[in-house]
Amino acid sequence: EPSVKNREIARLNIGMFARGVESKGWDILIAAFLRLEDKYEHITLMLAFSETNYMDYLKLKYSKHEKIQFLGLIDPIDEFLSSIDLVAFPTYYPGESLPNTIIESLMFDIPVISTQHAEIPNMIQYNGVHAGTIVNIQGIEFDEQVKRFSDAIEKYLINPNFLQEQKENCKIVSNQFEMDTCYNKYLDFFSKVTNQNP
Repeated sequence: EPSVKNREIARLNIGMFARGVESKGWDILIAAFLRLEDKYEHITLMLAFSETNYMDYLKLKYSKHEKIQFLGLIDPIDEFLSSIDLVAFPTYYPGESLPNTIIESLMFDIPVISTQHAEIPNMIQYNGVHAGTIVNIQGIEFDEQVKRFSDAIEKYLINPNFLQEQKENCKIVSNQFEMDTCYNKYLDFFSKVTNQNP
């Protein structure tokens, strides 16, 4: 019988919400979750997405896995986010810039595990405070991508203090997405550009 402490560590709802396209990294996350589900009894994977043929394929492929919930399109997303402890987002989508998945997760005090892609590394930290983990998956085989994401998730499972600390950090990191902060960043950027090109 595992100790109470171990049971608490293993109770975690992992979530992802994004467009239902392959390059958002759905298959990487699902495979990473499957590496952990037997070891950690009380974890679930909750997926919210726009309905596509690709997501229909994944639903069929993993239909026997009760701990993976294919929820489809959820609007508004608030209720979904309220039930999530950790968001994993293995995106390599070519057009990625400032993904809403990251912004909305941090606004709900949910740390994010994501990739070293587009502006994501800058989005999950602010003035040296981190509210997530960056996993570099570029140029490596699928199995190694899966292992790296699995290891990153497991770090939160075995260290609840780390999870709690990063949840609290979300309040600081998400400040950069407040309208006033964004407005001032734009002003600062245009001021620099203008001064460089008189």
